[in-house]
Amino acid sequence: MKILTRKHFKSSTEPWAGLQLDTADTQRVAAMVEAAVRHQAMVSVLGARGVGKTCAIRYALQRSPDVRVVEPLRLTRDKLHMGDIEIALVRDLSNESPKRSAETRSQQVQRVLGHSSIKQRIVLMIDDAHMVHGNTLRALKRL
Repeated sequence: MKILTRKHFKSSTEPWAGLQLDTADTQRVAAMVEAAVRHQAMVSVLGARGVGKTCAIRYALQRSPDVRVVEPLRLTRDKLHMGDIEIALVRDLSNESPKRSAETRSQQVQRVLGHSSIKQRIVLMIDDAHMVHGNTLRALKRL
């Protein structure tokens, strides 16, 4: 049916892709995310699969022009660890290559975050954080 509709209307892409409805839930998530960014706090958005949690968060972050979003990606999200997060921060916020040694890289991350946070607010977005190991979450609190 999608193919027939696309051909009929001569549309090459999904017509509803990127549609963002401003609902009460989206407004609540936006207010919560904006407050967390302002106060440099951690926030968790919970809900059933497919209800639009990630879309609502991205929408809220796009509304803030002085926010830089860093999103570490890994094909196996349950294997995401602090090293992956540090590498993503260094790569996204600087022109440097991440250091190989964990201790040196941690110092590099602190320095890069310090310089970057002067210019803009930094938001680390981790999708499916419930799959992240507890030690990684504890390390994020120290970050």
